[in-house]
Amino acid sequence: MEEIPAATATSSPRYRLKFSNSSKSDNLAPLYSFENPLGIHRSENLPYVTHLQSFDQSCYLVVFSAPEDTVAIFDPSTNSTTGGAQIIGNYKPHLPESGVTKLKLCPTNPSHLFWTSGTDGRVVRTDVREQETKHGKNALKGKWAHKRPFLSMDVSSNGNMVVAGTEKDGEDASIVFWDPRNSSKPLATHTSTHSDDITTLSIDRYHTGDDSARYLLSGSTDCLLSLTNLSAITNDDEANQNPAEEDSEDDAIERVANWGCSIARTGWIPDKAYKFTVPRKSEESADEQDSRGRIWSTSDMETMALWSDQAKAVDHQWKTDYVIDAGYCDKDDHPGPWGMKGLLKWCGTNDGNIALLQLSSKDPSKWNVEQRLIGGHSEIVRCVSWDKQGLIVTGGEDGKLAFWRQPEVDHDEDGDVEMKSMANAASPSYEAYVGEQARRRRPESDDDESKVHTYNHKFPLTIAPC
Repeated sequence: MEEIPAATATSSPRYRLKFSNSSKSDNLAPLYSFENPLGIHRSENLPYVTHLQSFDQSCYLVVFSAPEDTVAIFDPSTNSTTGGAQIIGNYKPHLPESGVTKLKLCPTNPSHLFWTSGTDGRVVRTDVREQETKHGKNALKGKWAHKRPFLSMDVSSNGNMVVAGTEKDGEDASIVFWDPRNSSKPLATHTSTHSDDITTLSIDRYHTGDDSARYLLSGSTDCLLSLTNLSAITNDDEANQNPAEEDSEDDAIERVANWGCSIARTGWIPDKAYKFTVPRKSEESADEQDSRGRIWSTSDMETMALWSDQAKAVDHQWKTDYVIDAGYCDKDDHPGPWGMKGLLKWCGTNDGNIALLQLSSKDPSKWNVEQRLIGGHSEIVRCVSWDKQGLIVTGGEDGKLAFWRQPEVDHDEDGDVEMKSMANAASPSYEAYVGEQARRRRPESDDDESKVHTYNHKFPLTIAPC
């Protein structure tokens, strides 16, 4: 195990993101705002919307916080008597008075199954084809007797490994590994990787070699970013899974980096997507200096950093009011909004406005502001999701769901993105979206085409040292 020193402000300068002036056409207004998604008969203390996930083509999984603590399925393409998206399913996978902390689709059956981790100390797989979720059914548990809330969770791309991280309990926090095909007990439990709440877990989905060489990326409020080799947990033989001894934890942890601040989220970048310059120490070789960028991380609310595949910080960090989420998008397997590809970041302001930024492929020290979403929320936005039909959904602390219509996109000769937008795309009308969805299901006529106009939606980003 190699420990990398903390990334300090002197070695990795921080930058604050500032929006430049632009015309109103650069801003996207909400198509429709669902003020009270669950139809709760009270005007105050609406539950937060904490997680969103595009699900089964046109539907969305939506996680609501206490006091509801529920996972609802919304169909935004079907108008309901309340004038908004229709709830077509409602599930409470965890024990009463227990919240959902993470939501993931089941990779092997994303149209019917999803995983959640909860404060009840369970990781639960829910099948939406069942009318009622029985608490504890298809639940994974740790080996301890008392309840230890799980704060983070991930599922491998083949569905054969589930991992979850706990909050701090006594002197340690734990990462638990399961094979859901044999869920009677965990494959392993690591208790010394982190010393505080484990806030984020991410299994490398871009590794192109032997599956047994995959890595788990973990982050914590102890400021550490850790890389665990999963071959030490299991041999990943599809026919036979062998549990590993707990004393192999030290051997499994290959890299540890100290960021110097609490880590909120982490994720992976494909091997050849970007090339960053890593600050070189005198004893390091040129090869070590030019390591590929493979990892991104965000701290609580405001700072984002990029790391090499050796868990070394690159020479740039960025800062904004708060980071909602980030991730790498591929046009084929996991397309981003407007068909975008690359490392994307959603940032927000405290009054509910948000922006989508894309890391420049030519200069990874710069971010381009691709779109601003204005007027959908009045408080902090917690989550964003989108589907292939061109709809973006956002949720936040005001308890609202806001629906946004993605303009159609083309690429100009220089490779910049141009959006084709219907004239009513910025209109806050849900009926306009339903009508547009119906129009999209039939071939476009010449009259329809005449109503389409194009404009370049890119505008510059000012990056100023803090």
